[in-house]
Amino acid sequence: MAKPTPDHKLYAWWNLAMAGNNPPMHDGDPQCGWYRSRLIKGGPPVPVAIWMHQPVDDDGELTDQEALKCTVLGKERDPFELWTWVCGDPISKNEYHFILDSIHWAKKNEPHSPEANPHLTVNWATLAPHTFTKEQDDE
Repeated sequence: MAKPTPDHKLYAWWNLAMAGNNPPMHDGDPQCGWYRSRLIKGGPPVPVAIWMHQPVDDDGELTDQEALKCTVLGKERDPFELWTWVCGDPISKNEYHFILDSIHWAKKNEPHSPEANPHLTVNWATLAPHTFTKEQDDE
């Protein structure tokens, strides 16, 4: 039986990219990590996660082949299809969750905001300015 590929190998490219080292990118070779993209030109950013699905048994041995997986806004997508669109914008895992949480919050609390409608182009000319509170401004 085989052991799953360790995380430090799976996320090596992403770690180099996050450190600003500009690792080589190859079309058709998606790398595990967290990224930002847009569903449509001019739309708000959405979070993208690419990871290795590793089915293991109780002993940590692989029970099937590892497979790259990808989600965009919680929906499964093909990592090979999206790779060239996301590889240039790696983000931290915290930023990934922040963007995802912001979208969920906007859908519930500000349904007409760009974040709540990431499939639509943002018309910056008609978008109302955001009013910051004192607490937000101090951060």
